[in-house]
Amino acid sequence: MTKEILINSSPAECRIALIEDRVLQEVLIERRHVESMVGNIYKGTVQRVIRGMQSAFVSIEANRNAFLHVTDITMELDPGQKADRLDERIEERIRQGEQLLLQVTKEPTDSKAARVTTRITLASRYLVMTPGSTQVRVSLKIEDENERERLKDFITICQGDFSAGFIARTAAAGVEQESLQRDADILEARWQDIMRRFRLESSGSLLYRELPVLLKVMRDIVFDDLTRITVDDDRALVEVQDFLADFLPDQLDCLTRATSGQNLFDRYGLEEQIQAALQSRVALNSGGYLVIEQTEAMTTIDVNTGSYLGSRHLSETIFRTNLEAAEAIPKQLRLRNVGGIVVVDFIDMKTENEKQELLDCLHAGLLEDPIPCGLSLVSTLGLVEITRKRSGKSLQMMLSQPCLHCHGLGLVNSTDALAAAVLREVYLRRREFENSSCLVLAGQELVDRLHTGYRKEVQAMYRDHAVVLKLSVSPELCEDEFRLIQPAEVQ
Repeated sequence: MTKEILINSSPAECRIALIEDRVLQEVLIERRHVESMVGNIYKGTVQRVIRGMQSAFVSIEANRNAFLHVTDITMELDPGQKADRLDERIEERIRQGEQLLLQVTKEPTDSKAARVTTRITLASRYLVMTPGSTQVRVSLKIEDENERERLKDFITICQGDFSAGFIARTAAAGVEQESLQRDADILEARWQDIMRRFRLESSGSLLYRELPVLLKVMRDIVFDDLTRITVDDDRALVEVQDFLADFLPDQLDCLTRATSGQNLFDRYGLEEQIQAALQSRVALNSGGYLVIEQTEAMTTIDVNTGSYLGSRHLSETIFRTNLEAAEAIPKQLRLRNVGGIVVVDFIDMKTENEKQELLDCLHAGLLEDPIPCGLSLVSTLGLVEITRKRSGKSLQMMLSQPCLHCHGLGLVNSTDALAAAVLREVYLRRREFENSSCLVLAGQELVDRLHTGYRKEVQAMYRDHAVVLKLSVSPELCEDEFRLIQPAEVQ
C-alpha cells in the first residue's frame, strides 16, 4: 500500500490530500484570507455570565465574543484536595470582568460564536502538554502494555519538577527518551512564554497561534510508512523542507516537487473524488448505497440494498450490504470531516451475532480515523449512534453554501403549487385587473402548465371577474417564480 500527501498551494488557498493507493482518504483546506482559530490561545475577559445556560460569553478579540460552558472550566483545587467540584454552578467558578486564559476548541459559524475552554493543551510531535494537571498518560492507540509503561517512565523523567501533565501521542511509540525530552523542553518554553505574555498583554490579545494546516499535517500525520510528499508550489516546498529539517530529517527523502504544469489534484483524479464527496448518495460495490444527510443537529446515514441480489436469501443479502456499509461509513466520515452525532440506519438484522460482527467491522474502521470517535450498540430499530469530535468545518461547509433560491432546503415549489398560487394572487387582486388585462411573467414550465392544465380556471377568471389573463415566458425568472404586471405596465 502506498501512502502519499499531495500539497496543492495557490495564492487563494492551500489544499492537502491524504491518499492511499491513489484513493482520497482525507482533504484539508485552508483559505488564505480566513485564519483558523482552533488551537489559538487568548487572554479573554468574562463579559456576561448566563446562569440559566450555565455558560458565559467572553471577549477574546476586538468585537468578538466566544462561548464558555461550565464543563470547559478547569477548577483549581487546594493541594491534597481530591474531590471533584463539577457540581458547582458557573457563577461560583467565574465572575463578570474576570480575565481568563482561553483556548479555542471550535470555530465560529454564522449562527454560533467560537467555543473556548480553560483546559489548555499544547501539542508537539510526540507529546501533548496539559498545564494545570500532573497526570502522565499514553494514547489509547498504543496497545502494547510494555511500550505504554516505557513511555510513562520516560515522560515522568522528562516531566521533572515542571508542574504540568503530558500525554504521549501515537507517534511516540518506539521513540527514545532524548526525542521526548526535546519535545518536553520545547513545550515548557512555549508555556512559559504564554504565561509571560498573559501577565503583560491587554485583554483580548492573542498569546499563541496554532500552526497553519500545512505544518500541522507535517507534525501530526507524517509517519515512517509514508511513501511520498508531493508539493506543487515553491513557497510551500520551502516551508515543508524547513519544518522537516528541524523536526523530521529522516522524512526529507520523501519530499518531491511536482514538475508537471497540470493541477496536482487533477493529475491524481482527486477533483472528481472531492465532488463525489459532496453528493448525498454513495454507491457501494455490491449495488447497495448510502444516503448521507448533514444537518445542524446531526448527520444521518441510511443504508439501502438497492439492486444487490447476491444471495437467494434476503437475510444474507441484508447482512452483506450492512457489512459493506460498515466499511464505507468510517471512510466517508473522515473524507467529509463530519463531526458531532451521526445516526446510521442499518437494515434490520435478526441475530445478535450479525449485529456484533457489524459493530466490530464499524469499530475497526473508526480506529483508523485520527479524530476520536465513539460507538453505541445496535438499537432494536437497527440504529447505531456514532460520535466524532468536530475538527473544523466539514467538507460540505468548506466547498458549498445553501442555495439562495431554495435556502438550503433542496426543494422548490411544484408546478401545480405555483399555478394555484398564480390564480390565487390574481383572484385576490381581481379588482385591480377588472375589465382589463393581467400579464403573468413566469418560467416556461409554469406557463405551459397554466395553458394546458388550468385552462378552465383561466377562462373562469374572465367569465366571473372580467379579468383577461395573459401568459408570457420570462428568461429572467427562475422556474418557481412569477410576477403579475399591472394594466398600466402592460400598455
